[in-house]
Amino acid sequence: MSVDINLINIPVVIIAGGKSSRMGRDKALLPFGNYETLVQFQYERLKKIFKDVYISWKNEKIAITNNNIFDLDEYKNISAPTIALLSIIRFFKEHKCYFFVLSVDTPFFPDHAFKHMFESVKNINCDLADHNYNEIIVSSNINGVEPLIAIYSTTLFDKVLKMVLDNNHSLNNLIENSINKKIYFETSYYFNNLNYQDDYNKGLLWLAKIQN
Repeated sequence: MSVDINLINIPVVIIAGGKSSRMGRDKALLPFGNYETLVQFQYERLKKIFKDVYISWKNEKIAITNNNIFDLDEYKNISAPTIALLSIIRFFKEHKCYFFVLSVDTPFFPDHAFKHMFESVKNINCDLADHNYNEIIVSSNINGVEPLIAIYSTTLFDKVLKMVLDNNHSLNNLIENSINKKIYFETSYYFNNLNYQDDYNKGLLWLAKIQN
């Protein structure tokens, strides 16, 4: 089977291991669109944009793909995005330089926005001597940066590990203390999160509207 040369050639990882405490039930497993779960919706749409799509979680909730990245065993009792990020970097660091992350609960960030961010990756081999090199390329909007819609470098492993050991789990701090580039988007609905039941209800209505 031929590979679409227009697909983004760095992997994307869907972050789906959160506790969903504000929703009151696992948002990754909520029905969405024509799919039985939100995580499946995200996986299927990202396959049309990226050559490689992975799912990050503490334990596999449903079988979707063999491209799973599980939180490192020694940190599975900690619920924080830094744990997922550290585990992903550990997974890729021997054979990849950059990867996208996307939170499972952000279903409206569009194809062209991913591609626009990817254009800022000037050297996919992480040449530290390259003046265009960025450790993090992060999306942003009027409310600030969005750390779970971002491109990270595997060269961040030691830095993220130190944060975890120091019990510092702020991805905003990681961004500000790394070589970063912020990509600003004016369109607010790109960043709509399905955090609460009301957000989910509105998301279903919005999805029906844009699909018609």
